[in-house]
Amino acid sequence: MKAKKYIWIILGLVALLLNWLFGLFPSFYEVFYFRGIFQVIRSVYDYTLGWIPIPMVYFLFFIVVQIIYQFLKFKGFKSAEGPFAKLWSLIFPILSLAGAVIFFFYFLWGFNYQQQNLSEQLDLPKVTADTTELYNEAVFFLDKLEELRTEISHDTLPLSFDQLPMGLELEIRQNLENILSNWDIPTGGRVRVRELFPKGILLRISTAGVYIPFVFEGHIDAGLHPIQYPFTMAHEMSHGYGLADEGTCNFTGFVACMISDNPFVQYSASMSLWRYMANNLRKGSPKLYKKLMRLISPNVRTDLIAVMDEMDKYPDILPKVRNAVYDTYLKSHGVAGGLSNYSKVVEMSMAWKKSGRDMDLVGKIYGK
Repeated sequence: MKAKKYIWIILGLVALLLNWLFGLFPSFYEVFYFRGIFQVIRSVYDYTLGWIPIPMVYFLFFIVVQIIYQFLKFKGFKSAEGPFAKLWSLIFPILSLAGAVIFFFYFLWGFNYQQQNLSEQLDLPKVTADTTELYNEAVFFLDKLEELRTEISHDTLPLSFDQLPMGLELEIRQNLENILSNWDIPTGGRVRVRELFPKGILLRISTAGVYIPFVFEGHIDAGLHPIQYPFTMAHEMSHGYGLADEGTCNFTGFVACMISDNPFVQYSASMSLWRYMANNLRKGSPKLYKKLMRLISPNVRTDLIAVMDEMDKYPDILPKVRNAVYDTYLKSHGVAGGLSNYSKVVEMSMAWKKSGRDMDLVGKIYGK
């Protein structure tokens, strides 16, 4: 009976222990969890509750409120005798709740932080681009942006939701599953990515999208500019298929969008990658960054400004606190560089292009 009382604390500790063991024995994680338990969980959810047309996160909110209420009613406080007993009656429910959250987080998805880096899985060469090489790569994608922009629309008006392709989620899923399968990464289930309302709910914490393991679904902020939709959707969907590293999900999202036949989807990924490149160049060589900025065509500049204007509608709430918390979270789960890990997509894309693998896909993107 006593063990039952401590069940959530025990399960939370078991999850932490397993996470530690998976880190020591990655092949055990790969076979037992990622290619085993996770694929079963993924498929069972996606072909049952995953068909519900309403984002499950809304249901989760009410469930979480009820669970917190049940855990934190502090039933034993009044009957507890003595100061230590009363203190324990307050601490115990909090520990139980924490244990439950830790257990479900890891078993539903969190163990995937122990996954081998995709660059190593694909045997990509190590690339450390100097500022000149980075500048040339940024110029290439700037030209590509102009080319794609002309295919989408000849006028100078900012792009809108009217140009966003129908069936976007399905196309992104098919493209992503194709490339992951080609890289021997299992793709059980059919990951959903939902729009999250009210607008700005994520953008106000500097986040365009989020994958929530407790509902097995990715989410994108409904306040995003339409240009951001495809790439952000592909990023969050990558998380759903078990990829935890942020830079890796940016890379898989980039490739999934770029192999699309739709110029709008390609435009979304090209702009996202270009913005990471421009940001890195701004830090590494302000002179080359200014030179790059002068090369932006009027149409592309219009879209860049439109994206930034849309983001400015939802100013950050406590950005320093958010950045500190999320940076610590990423680093504590082995994501090298924390928040800066997102920009790893620049090096990964350049390494992939030089690797000599997937030449058909590389040729489609880079014209080689």
